[in-house]
Amino acid sequence: MHRTARRSAAGLSALGLAAAAGMWVSPASAAPTALSLLSCTSHGTVTFHPSITVGSQSITYTYTATSFTGCTGTTALRPTSLTATGTEHAQCTGATTDHTGTARYKWSDGTTSTATVGETAETKTGGSGTEDLPATITSGTFAGHTTTFAGTTTDATTCSASTPEPNATVDALLTII
Repeated sequence: MHRTARRSAAGLSALGLAAAAGMWVSPASAAPTALSLLSCTSHGTVTFHPSITVGSQSITYTYTATSFTGCTGTTALRPTSLTATGTEHAQCTGATTDHTGTARYKWSDGTTSTATVGETAETKTGGSGTEDLPATITSGTFAGHTTTFAGTTTDATTCSASTPEPNATVDALLTII
């Protein structure tokens, strides 16, 4: 049985900013503001190492966006790739905490960006749930801008002691302001 969680509109904006800053975000129903440099829906996969299991543990995550659609905004640039890596504390039946990381973007003109990702709020269990992951682009294209990344994460299995969670799909709205 798959678990699905909707990310909040606030989380979506935060995730979009995070994504522009090098963070990833899950899609949500939040609409970008008129001042957005860029807003795109992204789809990808996050893997957890080690797999999420019953007890709380520090894990490393790697998120890779596989597609970007519906891009709008004041810039003609579009993301062609997004990879984010970092750490967090996660478990099958409890909250995910201490989410930090670095995101790397590649743009349609061949330039890149690096962003630092933080955690404002996160309510994920076993790889699924909502999160608000703000990011700041620290170098490259859009340096100094913020991103938000928010959406839906669906884990691949039902996390339990006998079935650890190795990965999840992520559909998110990425916004750069």
